[in-house]
Amino acid sequence: MIFIPVFVRYLLLLFPFLILNTIKEIPKLKKINFRHKVLIIIFLSTYFIQQLYYLSPSPNSVIKEITRQWQNSTYQDFYDLLEMKNRKIDRWKFWRRMKLIEKEIGINKKQVTIKLKENFYPWKNKLKGEIFISLNTKIGKIDNRSETEFIKEKGRWKMIWQDKYFIPNLDQDDQVIGNFELGRYGRILLKDGTILSDEEKRPFFLVIQKEITNDKKLQLQLAKLTGKGGTFDIEIIYRPNSLPDVTTEIGFIKEDYNLSDFNKIKLEKGVIYEMRPTRVYYPNLKKGYPTDLIKKIAWQNRNIIDPEWGGKIMIKKRGGKIIIIKEKIKKDGKDIVL
Repeated sequence: MIFIPVFVRYLLLLFPFLILNTIKEIPKLKKINFRHKVLIIIFLSTYFIQQLYYLSPSPNSVIKEITRQWQNSTYQDFYDLLEMKNRKIDRWKFWRRMKLIEKEIGINKKQVTIKLKENFYPWKNKLKGEIFISLNTKIGKIDNRSETEFIKEKGRWKMIWQDKYFIPNLDQDDQVIGNFELGRYGRILLKDGTILSDEEKRPFFLVIQKEITNDKKLQLQLAKLTGKGGTFDIEIIYRPNSLPDVTTEIGFIKEDYNLSDFNKIKLEKGVIYEMRPTRVYYPNLKKGYPTDLIKKIAWQNRNIIDPEWGGKIMIKKRGGKIIIIKEKIKKDGKDIVL
């Protein structure tokens, strides 16, 4: 539009004065030439059309916010922008369900695109839309395209929500199951059989928020054990938007941390660990292979020596039927000889 709209409440205050002034000026309109009359009509028409659009905004700003909240997984705020098909689910249940699904299938990134499929007009209270979401999981991408509707109630636009917009074939009462297994890490060896890099199981730390008794001590301990920087770096991993009774992954123990020393440590309440496989490095300075060089070799050959996840992502329907959404065979890394 050409003109900036006047704020609504000020516009309403001005209306009586505009009407009175217009009535006074009606006799003078006969003296105004045709060109001026046309300009006045165009001006007033543009102004009132603009006010109509201003008073009845399109859902574009809501679509933008829905996209942002969904991509950030802030489902407690996302909930306010939705019209639930199943009105029994409240904000907390919705947030918990979505976060558990993401954790179950190992989502590390997602891309959301939402757009309207028809033109917006101020008198419309319902519009068709399209959703495209691409989920990066442990075993690859899941792409899902759906059609939805936007409805306006009490002057506010909302998107009608169904769980199948997130994962194909998913209904409210369904369970999402993810079973994964990582292949074995390939070794880096010298021709004489010397091993420079191999797979080992090392402590991997997790946090359960509701069991924490001292945040500061926990953050200091994890920063020291993992080398992830300051306490703030630890806090932003487990604090924002995490379920209080579900584990949040922090990371592996530092590469150079002696496990015999670790076994003597008493972990802060709220911290647990699992022994998970990872790549470790065995520097051999006599043969000219410091740690940094071995890491460089590993990075350059990561597509050969690193394993890939395998497993299944499934939906268990209310009646017990299992639908496989994604399936992949795990892949072991291959050894390389220098």
